[in-house]
Amino acid sequence: MSGAEDGGTVPPRARARARAYIEPWYFAYALLGVTVVGGIPILFPLKAALAGSPSYVGIVMGAFNLGSVVAPLCGALADRYRLHRLLLAAGMVVTGAAVLAFAVVSQAPALTWLALLAGAGAAAATTIPYLLVVEAHPEAEWALRIGSLQTLYGAGQVAGLVASGIMSQADLRGGLVLDGGLTMAAAIPAWVCSRTPPRQAGAASTSAGAVTAPARSERSAAQLPASRVEHGPGNMHRHFHLGRPGIFRDLRPVLASPFGVFLLAWVLAFAGSAAYFTVYPVLMARTFRIDPDTSSLAYAAAVAISLLLYRPAGAWTKRIGSAAMVRRGFIIRLACLVALSALAAWRLAGRGLLAEAAFAAFVGAWTILSVSGTALAAQRSPVGEGSGMGLFNAASAAAGVLGAVFAGWAAATWGYGAVPVVGGACVACGVAVTIADGARRKRRIATPSRA
Repeated sequence: MSGAEDGGTVPPRARARARAYIEPWYFAYALLGVTVVGGIPILFPLKAALAGSPSYVGIVMGAFNLGSVVAPLCGALADRYRLHRLLLAAGMVVTGAAVLAFAVVSQAPALTWLALLAGAGAAAATTIPYLLVVEAHPEAEWALRIGSLQTLYGAGQVAGLVASGIMSQADLRGGLVLDGGLTMAAAIPAWVCSRTPPRQAGAASTSAGAVTAPARSERSAAQLPASRVEHGPGNMHRHFHLGRPGIFRDLRPVLASPFGVFLLAWVLAFAGSAAYFTVYPVLMARTFRIDPDTSSLAYAAAVAISLLLYRPAGAWTKRIGSAAMVRRGFIIRLACLVALSALAAWRLAGRGLLAEAAFAAFVGAWTILSVSGTALAAQRSPVGEGSGMGLFNAASAAAGVLGAVFAGWAAATWGYGAVPVVGGACVACGVAVTIADGARRKRRIATPSRA
């Protein structure tokens, strides 16, 4: 069972040695998490909503997600010119500077460009840590080191969500300034404490076990813990697996395969989920009358609790299979969006509390989807695990942008209460694709037995 599929669990003895696999620059990465997956998802939508039309929220967050496109370029530059250390620190500086500027700018076009810049910087800064691990350390240490990075990053996310909740009510601009300054400050230990891995000549792996870029792209997909971060440039796994050159030149055979069917379902469901995340703090405030401080704290609690579910999710995936778990994860998300749509339409007493409970389940479903989705992509890919993960991650990034645009359009056209309806429709389509695919696969298996 791969590391991606079992959620990155490690033996107890290995966990006891985990501290030995934490390097000082990992804490700079945790500070990045405070801003990129803690502060920005709350503060950017709130600031964009002040610019006027609800569509601005979708446009700004879509631009932030679009920044992910630079990640493969950053990985290629790091591999070719050995710029790991520079790109890590520079990505943090660019992200921090963009967030600081976001605090003082009010025009929607400027906010959009700054969000794009922040997304590009975040994509660079979240890509390089992976490379620093797999190019400098033995393969046996990858799961522990990446797991440690993700744990610290997740802790940063929780801290960032809590801080954003407090600052969103006290001083929105102050929260952005705090996040931007913290991220720029994180660039100092990132530069001082990290080291660019030496170039490996020719061989796919060294005697110590560190794997070079060509081997990495095809082997790493099955070696790493499942991603703890779902959407946007802050997702570590979204950027790494570039695959073999030319994989995007002729996609027809790939897209016509069972892997292509899975990608279609994933894009539909992921776009629907991203739509809700895009406007989350604004929607909770304007539809359910929940202040951003409360919704941010609820988000932080949901993330913290969901971190405990990765090991069970790995066990469930092993027991019933990746495809079945993906389908169940989609169904949970669909049920949550249906509940949120109903609560938005009906003015029930205590509906705010019920909405937060539905959102907590919505967040928790990512543990299932992260573990099983990554495993299923690796299993079904007809072009190798690395290239398959490249297509999977590209599809996820594209779906994130589409979801943000859908959210802005729905909110501007019908109001924020329509966003879970539109998101639910997308997820429902994804569920339908997985059910139809499962039924077709069962018929193929049953046909020879009747012959």
